[in-house]
Amino acid sequence: MADPFAPDIFPKVLVNYAPMATVFEVVDGILPASITGDDRKKYIPNLAPNAVNDVPTQMQALVADLIKKELLVKFRSALFSKASPLLREILRGSTKVDDSGTADAAALQNFQNKIEPFLNSKSFFEGMDAVRYRVCAIWVNDKREGKREIRGTGFLIAPGLVLTARHVVAPLLDEVPTGNMIGGVFMETIDEQLPDSHEDLACVFDYWTPVSKFTLTDTSNGTRVVRPAAKWLEWSSCRHPGDGTTHEFAFPPDVAKCLDCAVIRLSEPIGATATGHGGGKLRGWLRLNGAVPGLTQGNAVAILQHAAQGPQVFSNGDFRAQDTTTTRVWYKTGTAGGSSGAPCFDSEPNLVAFHNAGYPIGYPGAT
Repeated sequence: MADPFAPDIFPKVLVNYAPMATVFEVVDGILPASITGDDRKKYIPNLAPNAVNDVPTQMQALVADLIKKELLVKFRSALFSKASPLLREILRGSTKVDDSGTADAAALQNFQNKIEPFLNSKSFFEGMDAVRYRVCAIWVNDKREGKREIRGTGFLIAPGLVLTARHVVAPLLDEVPTGNMIGGVFMETIDEQLPDSHEDLACVFDYWTPVSKFTLTDTSNGTRVVRPAAKWLEWSSCRHPGDGTTHEFAFPPDVAKCLDCAVIRLSEPIGATATGHGGGKLRGWLRLNGAVPGLTQGNAVAILQHAAQGPQVFSNGDFRAQDTTTTRVWYKTGTAGGSSGAPCFDSEPNLVAFHNAGYPIGYPGAT
C-alpha cells in the first residue's frame, strides 16, 4: 500500500474522495490574508492555467504548492473537519490506499460494517436539527499565548448554562491548591476564574457558514454571540493526566473525580429564546439525566462540533468501549482541534457523552 500523503499520491486521494467545492473552501480558509480578489478566488486554477478542466493536474499543482508554502499540514487539518467519514479515516492513517489513491477494499468493508448501517431518518435528523441550535463554539482570549480564537465546543444544559471541556477555558482559570494530597502524588486544587476573565470569553451560536477569518464582531453570517456573566464559572472538574494518553486509569487521581468539564453561566438565558431574530421555535437545551449510556460495540456515535475552529460540522462513527468507571467512553468518530466539549449522541439521538480528548497515539495497548 502507498503513503496517502506522498506528493504523488495525495492529489489522487483528493480527486477520489474530496469534493472540489470542499477543497476550494478549505484552501480559501488557509490562504494568507494578503491574497485577495480574483487571485484568491481563482487560486487553484491559476496554479495550473493550462489545465482548467483537468482536476487531477490541478490537485497535483495544489499539493506541490502547499508543500512549497509549508501549508500542507494546515490544509489536511482543515480538510479533516469537512471530510466524509472515509476520507477522515484516510487522513487519520487508519485506512490505507493504493498507488491510485483508492482506499483498500478490505479496510473499507471493515470500516462500513462497524458503523450502524441504518438510522431512523425521521427521529435522528429531526432530533439533530433541533440539537444543532443548542451547540456553540467557545471563543477564548488566551493572553498567555496571545491567541484570540475558537478553542472548543459547548452546549446548553439549561437556558443560561453551557457545558464545555475544562481545558478549553483553562487559560481563564487559576488553580488554587487546597493543601490536600491525592494518592500521595497530586496536590488537590480548586478552580477560580481570573479577574475580569468574562471579557475574554464568548459563546458563539448559529455559526454555520465558513469565513476566511472569524471575528466576534462580524455577525453578518448570522452568528449569535453571547457573553458570559461576570461570575461565569458555575462549576468545574479537572482533567485527568491520562486523558488522551491511555485507556487505563488504574492510577491516581481517581478518574471518576476528574471529568474535564466546566459549566459557564451566560449573561442571558439564550436557551429560553427563539432561534430566529424575528421569532421562531424555542432554542432549548440538552438535559443531563445522570443515566449511564447503554451503548454496545458498533453503535453509532455522532458528534456536533466546531472542529478546526470552523463552523459547526457533523461527524458519525461507532462506539468501541467504556471504562469500568463509566466516566469514559471511546469511539471512532472524526474530531479535530476545537472539538473538545462537543456533545456526542447515539442513533436516537440521545446525549451519551461529550468529547474531551483525541486518539492516544503513544499508548502501547489495544485501542
